[in-house]
Amino acid sequence: MGQIIMKITEIATFMGNHQKFVFDSGVLLAYIQNENEKFTQIMDELIFSEKSTKVVICNQLTLTEIFYIYCRKHGVKKATVLINDMKSMFEILKIDSLHLIVGELKCQYPIALSDCFSIASGIVKNAPILFMNEKELTKKIQIEIERDYNVNLVIIG
Repeated sequence: MGQIIMKITEIATFMGNHQKFVFDSGVLLAYIQNENEKFTQIMDELIFSEKSTKVVICNQLTLTEIFYIYCRKHGVKKATVLINDMKSMFEILKIDSLHLIVGELKCQYPIALSDCFSIASGIVKNAPILFMNEKELTKKIQIEIERDYNVNLVIIG
């Protein structure tokens, strides 16, 4: 059973129709590392332009993931600057506001702990959660989480 995946070309319309989003670390890293030119262009125009009123939500674990991955390639100083910039641009949720929902998700589904934190962030803030294509988030798991938690998981592929 495969995932329900939104094409990069469709993500602009989706983002245009929503005011706030939770970004998983994979989405932010894809943007930061310019992994797909079209995706980076969409993010620049809709999320990171000066005129954007969109709200980007992430949590402390997401920042930690981005820090260590970026640090491995660019060093501690550059990773620290990146995280400090992100803190000023995003709404950052503290881990202790999410831990019970995260524990419940991790108990029920065989997905990464960091993905559970992203999903819990979306549940708490009533915002769609964007992920890059991940094997663990199967179509079955995606549908169950969306149904059981009344949340929208958007897998970009």
